[in-house]
Amino acid sequence: GTATDPHLLDGIDVVLQTSGSSTGTPHLVGLPVEALIASARSTERALSGPGRWVLALPAHHVGGAQVLFRAALAGTSPQVVDTTAGFRPDRLPAAIAGATQDPEVPGYLSLVPTQLRACLEAGPEVTSSLTRLAAVLVGGSSADPSLLDRARDLGIHVHTTFGMTETSGGCVYDGRPLPGVTVRTVEVEGRSRLAIAGPVLMTRYLDGPSPFIDEGGLRWLLTGDIGRVTPAGTVEVFGRSDDVIVSGGLSIAPGPVRRAVLGTPGVR
Repeated sequence: GTATDPHLLDGIDVVLQTSGSSTGTPHLVGLPVEALIASARSTERALSGPGRWVLALPAHHVGGAQVLFRAALAGTSPQVVDTTAGFRPDRLPAAIAGATQDPEVPGYLSLVPTQLRACLEAGPEVTSSLTRLAAVLVGGSSADPSLLDRARDLGIHVHTTFGMTETSGGCVYDGRPLPGVTVRTVEVEGRSRLAIAGPVLMTRYLDGPSPFIDEGGLRWLLTGDIGRVTPAGTVEVFGRSDDVIVSGGLSIAPGPVRRAVLGTPGVR
């Protein structure tokens, strides 16, 4: 790529591949180190400050990469859980003990919902260790409210996150944009797509056009997710725009339907 375009990597310090969950197809995302720093600093402000992190996610995707970056920026050593043969909840307590050894330094962990579910089913040794952490971030996909309620009932400090590789990882925590991040909706083909502005954005895709909108003096990333921003400023994500079901002339987002079904007694 650089042979044909000598400016391909201008403004880019880190390249990560997306999972394809937000845009439909994987992309190579070029991120500046300033965006990663802005994301890490905003995360510290949204949580309990710089801390020790447990890495239980693949480091080649943004969630795991950001765990390592936050730890490096905080000057702490990450506690790495071996996931080469799959995630095992019983390996977490030792890592959490290392991350929480200093009561003056908060301990943190990032998980995806399937990992959190496995942890809750692993027994009291795992769940009690999770309660020692200042925050357990849950992202990567939508989490069932009942799963989050179970974790909170056990005393685990879970926080839902929404974001993507293009935003240096999670940029909305518990429905609230991180400091410096702005979220709005843009109508595209009759659907309210979420758009994000702030210092956490990527520079561009390396393998195609980037979904940016310049408006009001800001550069907005037009995501593939539909949702809304409530009058109180809370961001609600309904699902991907290409997952919308058209029935009887109405566009139906599957997220709220799924949550309603799972919230029905007797349905699992």
